[in-house]
Amino acid sequence: MWLHDGKVGNFRIGVNDPDYTDYWNCDRIAAESTVTGLRIDRVESWGNTDGGFDIKAPDAVLTNCISRENKRNYRLWHSGITLVECEGYRPVHPGGTGGAAQIWAGTSGANGGQRIIDGVFDNEDATYPIVENSAVNPVRFEGTEIRVPNAAVTLATGGGATYDDRTRVVYTKVRPVLKTADFLAATPVFIGGLRLLDGNYAGPLIQVRRVDTGAPLDIYPTSTGALNTAAIATHCGSAVGTIAIIYDQSGAGRNATTAVTIREYRIWSGSAITTVGSSGKPFAFIDAEDRGYTFSIPTLSGTSLSAVLVGSLGNGVVNSTAGGRFMSLLDSSSTNTDGAATTRAILIGRAGGTTPSSSWQVYRNNAQLVAAASSYDTVEQISTIFDGTNVSLRRNNGSPVQAASSAAFNGTRIGLGFAGNSSFRSPPNSYVAEWWFFSTALSAADRDELYADERRSSGCRNGHRLVI
Repeated sequence: MWLHDGKVGNFRIGVNDPDYTDYWNCDRIAAESTVTGLRIDRVESWGNTDGGFDIKAPDAVLTNCISRENKRNYRLWHSGITLVECEGYRPVHPGGTGGAAQIWAGTSGANGGQRIIDGVFDNEDATYPIVENSAVNPVRFEGTEIRVPNAAVTLATGGGATYDDRTRVVYTKVRPVLKTADFLAATPVFIGGLRLLDGNYAGPLIQVRRVDTGAPLDIYPTSTGALNTAAIATHCGSAVGTIAIIYDQSGAGRNATTAVTIREYRIWSGSAITTVGSSGKPFAFIDAEDRGYTFSIPTLSGTSLSAVLVGSLGNGVVNSTAGGRFMSLLDSSSTNTDGAATTRAILIGRAGGTTPSSSWQVYRNNAQLVAAASSYDTVEQISTIFDGTNVSLRRNNGSPVQAASSAAFNGTRIGLGFAGNSSFRSPPNSYVAEWWFFSTALSAADRDELYADERRSSGCRNGHRLVI
């Protein structure tokens, strides 16, 4: 059977029906399980009090169909049903019992497992789930765009759903404070942070690992772009929570990870989110030297680079001679050591030794290029910019200290939070909230934009010190 090229809608049951308090069962396009070989192409169904399409036919294929403002836009009963380039918009609950959803998956056939290939499912302002799965096996999305107002919307219930790497989830009502694609001329090669920093990014900010069980959970931004601290609290409970993955918000997928779980930064103490000061802003806590993450850059070459960190430099002791470094930009021949490499790119961080007041410094080829005039333990924006000749170390985008260097940069690997002898080195008792890396020298306009945004986000009171 082939049904094609039509528009049908507004099949309703309402308060004048004697069964209005029960299930409002008015479907527009329906096919029972005895129907075989069903094909539905380019048909639109809208405004019905139950299914826009209610399909029990075991091998049905729907192509380029549109279903909108039905209680359940698509009711798919059999595992063999496939939607190809179909669209669903704004499910509506008109009354009666039963929930609303874009897709309802039933229990006929092989108990779930319907395939959704390509297409768009846009909830607009509705907060109903994309999939209400009454089956055991998950619905499969392949190359589909899913649009929901924010990360609080449940994507799938019951038997759930799975998503391939081409499927995108877009939060349509999120209004992040900073959209790098809009406001920065330079394109970052990595962005990581505890808030949404790129308005085009729709994934999780971090993955939190519960230390006692090892259970991971991806943490998404809230509707305002902030870290969902409530989800962390629920997941970790009385256990300590650490950051297993710092997700790359640049869109390049260069997520920062570590193979050794004890090197992870702490985000949940067992009773509260780690913070600096009294504002309650979340920060990752570095409790010991041997902590840090790495991520890979397939190709990164040139003679300029920039790195920006938002953090609070602790006064813990760093015992290595070479010192602890918050941010490291390493070349392809480097390992996790600080003493042997001769072609190292810029390292920025806090010098070591046993003096808590050791200052921020920039190294290249394991030699100090420039040091900040003083040390500081409050929350700061620290940035280094290398234009191929000069290294600029800036604190809160203030006046830089310059040093000359003629060595070229050709890096293929970037690290976070390590360098120093044969292991990771990070200043103990420090906090960090954002990491930015660029393969170009940041312009004055970009530096001003970044700093102005971070100052607003972190509660900076003046142009010299971030006070939280």
